[in-house]
Amino acid sequence: MSDTKKTAAAAEAASLQEDMDAVMRKYDRESATRIWAGKPKIVISVVMALFSVYCIWSTLFSTAALEVRLTAFLGLIIIMGYLTYPVSKKHVHVNRLPWYDIVIMVIGAAAFFYYCFNYDTLIKTLTSAAKMTPFLIAVGVAGILTLAELCRRCVGVPILVVVGALLVYTFVSMLKGGQTFDQVLGRVIYTLFFGTSGVLSTPVQVCAKFIAVFIIFGAFLERTGIANFFISFANRLAGWSSGGPAKVAVISSALCGSLVGFYALYNRHPAKCFMGDTGSLFLGGAVAALAFAFDMPLVLIPVGIIYILETLSDIIQVGYFKATHGKRFFKMAPLHHHLERCGWSEVKIVTVFVSITAVFCLLAYYGIRGRYL
Repeated sequence: MSDTKKTAAAAEAASLQEDMDAVMRKYDRESATRIWAGKPKIVISVVMALFSVYCIWSTLFSTAALEVRLTAFLGLIIIMGYLTYPVSKKHVHVNRLPWYDIVIMVIGAAAFFYYCFNYDTLIKTLTSAAKMTPFLIAVGVAGILTLAELCRRCVGVPILVVVGALLVYTFVSMLKGGQTFDQVLGRVIYTLFFGTSGVLSTPVQVCAKFIAVFIIFGAFLERTGIANFFISFANRLAGWSSGGPAKVAVISSALCGSLVGFYALYNRHPAKCFMGDTGSLFLGGAVAALAFAFDMPLVLIPVGIIYILETLSDIIQVGYFKATHGKRFFKMAPLHHHLERCGWSEVKIVTVFVSITAVFCLLAYYGIRGRYL
């Protein structure tokens, strides 16, 4: 290919990419990011690269307390987030960061960095929600609201509506229980901001330890071209073999065979071995993955009817208990414990549940067989 053709092809590709970016900015919230050019773009890129290095170092080498690492991570996330996302799509301008975004970014990051740098003192003095001071409440409120605003900019309002409804429910239920507003506010902020069951809970821990590093690794593979190498290698190695429902059926058949063997040798009554969380969570994920691989996720509803009933029994029990101030809808939740309290044996419960699952699986099969037969 001549240099002229290469130049024309590169210009056409760049023009196409610009058009795609414009469409994405118009219709996709996550693509409506700030536009940086020139020296500001270089500075932002360096800051992002340093953040990536920190994430790798924090995951692989840091020995600091979990709360210290997570609060530092969230403080940096707030800085990166407000440097990336404007208040709305209408506020996207080249090399522009409004003063109010700077103020919000500094206040939010300062709240998390305060917790990070004063962790040793807080762990000794802040032993319960009763020890919350107005200053600590203000710090927690600033951090939570700043993080909520960043969440709105990234994924939209609906998720904040859900969170707001849950917070209103929490405040109302605790106020009805006889606590004052200051006590409720202190307890909520203590749990959400200073505890490990709020913003520092498992999702953020997984994000800081695994997801962030995985994204960095994926970006490295893409920029260096190694990702294309692996894709080409996989296509050359197995591209001649077509996939489809039949190949997925082989995987599901293998899983069923292994489960039958496990049940027949170890898990039939009286069981010699019980499956733990690792195996059960894998099987649940495999069922969901197979449903999406067959492009029929709704089949999970009839196939997983027992899962749904068990979950609903917990929800009904908790909701009824709170609504009636101590009364129970079931003798015990989830549902199989209620049946135990009613006198059902373990064998009877398992037999009934398996029979119900088999009937609903048969109904699901008759509902979808027309797609492949």
